[in-house]
Amino acid sequence: MTATPKNFALSKKAEIVLAGILAVFLVAVLTFKLGEVPAGLHVDEAGMAYDAMALAKDGMDRFGYHNPVYLINFGGGQNALYTYLASIVVRVFGFSIWAIRIPAVVMALVAAGVLYALMRRAKGKLAALTSLALMAILPFAVMHARWGLESYLLFPMVILAVAALWWALNEHKMWQFVLAGILLGVTLYTYAVSYVILPIFLAIVIIYALVTKRMRWMELVALVVPLGLLALPLMLMLAVNQGWLGEISTPFFSVPKMWFYRGGEFSLWNIGQNLHILAVIFGCDFLRYNASAKFGTMYYVSVPLVVLGIGLMARQVAVWARGDKTTQKKTKGFSLDAMMLALLVASFGCAMIMAQPNINKINAIFVPLIYALVVAIVWLYRRWRWSLMVLGIIYAVGFGCFAKWYFWEYPVETRNEDLFVSMEGLAEALDFAKTKTDGEIVAQVAPQQPYIYVLLADGIEAEEFRRDKVVENNGVVRVGRYNFVMNPEAEVFVTLGESENLQGLQQKQFGDFVVYFRD
Repeated sequence: MTATPKNFALSKKAEIVLAGILAVFLVAVLTFKLGEVPAGLHVDEAGMAYDAMALAKDGMDRFGYHNPVYLINFGGGQNALYTYLASIVVRVFGFSIWAIRIPAVVMALVAAGVLYALMRRAKGKLAALTSLALMAILPFAVMHARWGLESYLLFPMVILAVAALWWALNEHKMWQFVLAGILLGVTLYTYAVSYVILPIFLAIVIIYALVTKRMRWMELVALVVPLGLLALPLMLMLAVNQGWLGEISTPFFSVPKMWFYRGGEFSLWNIGQNLHILAVIFGCDFLRYNASAKFGTMYYVSVPLVVLGIGLMARQVAVWARGDKTTQKKTKGFSLDAMMLALLVASFGCAMIMAQPNINKINAIFVPLIYALVVAIVWLYRRWRWSLMVLGIIYAVGFGCFAKWYFWEYPVETRNEDLFVSMEGLAEALDFAKTKTDGEIVAQVAPQQPYIYVLLADGIEAEEFRRDKVVENNGVVRVGRYNFVMNPEAEVFVTLGESENLQGLQQKQFGDFVVYFRD
């Protein structure tokens, strides 16, 4: 077989047109049936949405904390960045399922654009266009970006932060280091696993950059100061929830104490339990909203390509690093391959010591994995030009099958499963229930945290919730006339689906919900 030239022959105008087509396709994929797929509202989405509406109204979460750096949510805490972004959207559009998913879509689009620019600068036009195409068709890239699970914000923010740091280390402008520090600091508010991943990643990159004189000490200061300032409230949050400090309230932010603290999730003892981690990373976990066993996270054809890409990256980094020892004049800039390998090491190490890792917990690892996939595809093209067409056909067919399943079959298969609850008919069911009694209404409308769905459907404002809630055993059991614990003596019940225990009562169905009432 004859090798082809390394340059990807494409005019500037053709590149713009092709990138534009891919961008439009990406927007279409991420917004098509946005309010319907995934079907219903995940319990964490519901909690985030209610806090977003509360913050949009008066700057306080549902429990009355002013601008909390970490949300209480259902007692064990919730990362705050997504909620603040969603509060901007609901302030404009009000609450709806599609509205609270807009931040996920927007951040995915921004990350795709930044990744395109980063790859074009570091790897060329083919790599840039390939990365944009993969962000539109890979199952993980699609599924993570279409709903409001706050932990999935880690993936796009890592792309932004890594890109900013790479540009800073290559152009050495002080404002770029400040920007990188800010983005790294903001990333800490996406998901708590970043508290482990980012320090490992930064330690590897910064130590090497300082030793090889690719970073000056003042540049390090410009990076660390904004990062440290943004990390400080979260360090206070950890101190408060470890019992070292009491709750903190300032004019700018508050640090609440969780009802129960989910500490101790990371341990070296977990390594023995996580030897199956590659099956999770490339395949699926026990949550169908994360991936399907039919397609995996990146399609199974990608696995050997990712392995190839990691090998190519390691070889390139070895050559790059060897040059620091064998030549007096170091190669200019910082290797993006090296930075991505550092991120891969940090993310994989975090996954191995994590208790019960799943795809949403380890989502940062897909940044270097997608990068490795791009590296492999470009390498193959440079040796066998036809490989790009063959892979394009394979991935197009894969995406066609995935799209058919995801947009039409998946919502039917998973309706009211995996902690998603349909909101269809709930508001009407609650309104009808209130006409059947002046007293208590038992609302068992979700397998977990049914109160949050009632708050959203009935339009109960946070001020009323704070006044009328009853909390027992770290859970909300009553809000006003709504009781979320079964009381057989009640006159009216609202349930998700039919209940065998209430079959002797009169009933009326509203969508997925049934109102039972006595004669």
